[in-house]
Amino acid sequence: MKKQVSCNSGRYFMFAFFAVLSLFSYYYIFFIGHRGQAGLTWCDFITQRAVCEYTLKGFNVYALRGTSFAEDIYMGFHAVPWGCFLGNIFYPGFLSLEAGKIYFLFMNITVLIAASYIFYRKAKAVSGELGFFALMMSLLSVDFLFALYMGNGGFIVCAFMLIAWALCDEHPYLAGALIGLAMIKPQTAGLFCLSMLLMKHIKPLIIGAAVDIAAWLAVSVITNTGMLELLYEFLFSSDSLSMTNAGVFSFAFSNQLVSMGMSMMLGIIFVSVLQAYTPENVPEYFRIYPAMLASAFWCYGNITEGYVLLLPAVICLWMMMKQHSELKRFTWFSLCVWCAYGPVIRSVMRRILHTLYRTLAHDSVISRQLPRTVYEIGLIAIGIMICIELRQTYMEDAQ
Repeated sequence: MKKQVSCNSGRYFMFAFFAVLSLFSYYYIFFIGHRGQAGLTWCDFITQRAVCEYTLKGFNVYALRGTSFAEDIYMGFHAVPWGCFLGNIFYPGFLSLEAGKIYFLFMNITVLIAASYIFYRKAKAVSGELGFFALMMSLLSVDFLFALYMGNGGFIVCAFMLIAWALCDEHPYLAGALIGLAMIKPQTAGLFCLSMLLMKHIKPLIIGAAVDIAAWLAVSVITNTGMLELLYEFLFSSDSLSMTNAGVFSFAFSNQLVSMGMSMMLGIIFVSVLQAYTPENVPEYFRIYPAMLASAFWCYGNITEGYVLLLPAVICLWMMMKQHSELKRFTWFSLCVWCAYGPVIRSVMRRILHTLYRTLAHDSVISRQLPRTVYEIGLIAIGIMICIELRQTYMEDAQ
């Protein structure tokens, strides 16, 4: 009886903790402001929507660099060629700006509900209690809040990945379409596709590739520009990315290309090795965790694209429930929080360090890079710990 009361108290504590932390995140994002601006900024939405609008009107957006239109789409030069067309699903260029904002809010909320339901069902298949916390953590997702704050489609991309993974066996065509849409951000979805390839889910990948090629061809026809020419202009006329966004090695190398290349190599190795060493009898929906973790450190990334980290966060919570030692339970719970709420923790660290460095008249580059690097190294360590724990648990069960 005492053990049951203790378990219930622990559940109530976790529920209260997640709820309070999410409410703090809500307050921090919308009333204090992640970048010093409270309320919805719509900064990403406005520029990305402009890319879609100009593309539908027949403009090659990459060729607009240096023109009077460039200010409207300054972030659009980072859009992949097929994303200039498929981006209309996220940032509707066929609607007015105000109507597009309403559409964006409606789509984000709808996708959140759909992803939360699927996430709940997959976690519930392992444990009813785990399903409850998965649902709660999804509905209170801080990354969903960040996406709304910035007007960024990163949350929808991440949700599409998790939904596609859930549907890839029963509905491969729908899963493939979602993968194709998610690939408007290949820096987020690229390793997810690699992981699916390693687990031999080929059909959805082929469908996803067909969707992207068709959209790429559509952009070529609409803008009267060759497909390879569009790709060349995307690769070589884009603005340089910030060093803070070049992956986990941004802090180690001054050359952005070296940092990005090293980070991408590490991400590919990380996914390949952990995927190979994760036991096959682990619940299949959880086996994609290496790609979800690596998507946050292997390439250019944004704080709005951390929704996929809810999967390893739920795995950490699952590992916590299996432990008898209070120290181990606390450790896994901390790792769960690091995955689920790391973005807001990182943002607060960045804000504090930036203020400190500005006060001391030092270069604030370190204040931007250091929190991201510490956070990403933590994700690598969490992936290794999950793999070791899963092997110990499931290899013993197999014997």
